[in-house]
Amino acid sequence: MLQVISLESPQVVELAIGDTLRAVIIFGYRGPAQRLTLYAAIGSLGIFGFDEIISVQRPMDLPASLDSFTTCNESIDIPITEAISPGTGYDLMAKISEYQSQTEVRVADIINITGGTSIWSGIMGMMMMSMMMAMMGQFMPTEQD
Repeated sequence: MLQVISLESPQVVELAIGDTLRAVIIFGYRGPAQRLTLYAAIGSLGIFGFDEIISVQRPMDLPASLDSFTTCNESIDIPITEAISPGTGYDLMAKISEYQSQTEVRVADIINITGGTSIWSGIMGMMMMSMMMAMMGQFMPTEQD
């Protein structure tokens, strides 16, 4: 499932392992045409900064805009993996890597991860249990006539 957060008007989203979060970032740009790096992370904001759990980055091409600011609308997809534990109140951070001190945006308590896991983890667990039972059956005594 794809969920979208716009950093202009953020809303709390519920996600599960296997979902994708699309962060939409809108900003003004003035300068020469250039390729920069859009970076986003899910984690927790603490005393020592932002503790990233899942992060992604991608290149983005900005147009030449020497006279006035141009509105840029960019997005980045963050796949929700098993690296993150179920819980509430995760934070989102986005920035342009080359100008992080001027562009970093953090939104607190916006992501909740539900306890649901993907169908594959359930299937793998059942397969492992079946294999263990089959192996144990080889060592069990059988009735002799």
